[in-house]
Amino acid sequence: MSALFVTSHLSRSYVRGDERVDALRDLSCEIARGEFVVLAGPSGSGKSTLLHLLGGLDRPDAGDVHFDGTSLGTASEGERVALRRRHLGFVFQAFNLVPVLSAYENVEYGLWLAGMPGAERRARVTRALEAVGLGHRLAHRPDHLSGGERQRVAIARALVHEPRAILADEPTASLDSKTGQAIVGLLVELNQSQGTTFIVSTHDPAIAGMAPRVIRLADGRLAADERRPS
Repeated sequence: MSALFVTSHLSRSYVRGDERVDALRDLSCEIARGEFVVLAGPSGSGKSTLLHLLGGLDRPDAGDVHFDGTSLGTASEGERVALRRRHLGFVFQAFNLVPVLSAYENVEYGLWLAGMPGAERRARVTRALEAVGLGHRLAHRPDHLSGGERQRVAIARALVHEPRAILADEPTASLDSKTGQAIVGLLVELNQSQGTTFIVSTHDPAIAGMAPRVIRLADGRLAADERRPS
């Protein structure tokens, strides 16, 4: 498999009060097309910072990150926004659903903003919600859904524009352990059935244990790169 993401000597620091925090330090790795990768490590290890750089939501202080050969470190803000809209999907622990919209409308909203014709929108939204097991809950608003169902809606929203990669930042942190494992199982299943690249951050060892590849971070550095035999 060819590389979809390549990071080269990636570093990023922040200033908090009088203190400088090195969130990432000289990190280099590659993630291939179609891989399922977990970023593991304790809070403060650099997982979210790395996800934000891979998604073009932030820029590195040093080094670079490439998505399919395009430098995200040197791309303009407009170029990075266009790349995210076309090729990347995002899932967050807080779900970020619009409370007054139904599951269907939450998933459809981005396609509507993009001006996609109604017939294609309907087909894509229905397909995405059926893929996450919510074809029977299209009309339900978030307050009528369980936490696991809300996260499934968020995953469908990330899937609906058919991205090449989905970045999920602690997607199970707001869920109980059983529901969280079910959500990660769903992500693995979607990776296998659709071939979408998934990069998932977690501090939960049980979740990391479900992944075929785990990149472990510690104090902003690459601590280990583990692959489970297929």
